[in-house]
Amino acid sequence: MLRLEAGNVTEGHFMAGIMAIRQDAVADGGNHVDSLAYLPKGSTSQVYSGRLALRTGRWTWQANYTRITPDSRYLFPREWGREPLYTFLTRERNEGAGDVEAASINIIVKDLLPGLKVEGDAGVYWLPAPDDFR
Repeated sequence: MLRLEAGNVTEGHFMAGIMAIRQDAVADGGNHVDSLAYLPKGSTSQVYSGRLALRTGRWTWQANYTRITPDSRYLFPREWGREPLYTFLTRERNEGAGDVEAASINIIVKDLLPGLKVEGDAGVYWLPAPDDFR
């Protein structure tokens, strides 16, 4: 995984971030029987994610995009925690899918009341058809 971020979300400044993830099957992908392997032998998956953010006063605005290429499916062990993608939303998972496009926005308001932070998130996810399994 490679993650680059430029700028910081301070008053009136933009922040931009990009991330790239590549997964390659090692040897037989974890099992010599393809249907039992973690990744099929010789498979590769690639993920690209980006973010633009701006802070104005108490408000922080974030626009995010993620692309999982159709080469294979992207796997992220749950033991490692939540997915690091910028488009991650609670109760949403791109894990296990390939050929995905996702876009999301986050709006964060700090100190609406003293010590209170309110966050609103929305996303659109273009997933492969149910019969397009890998």
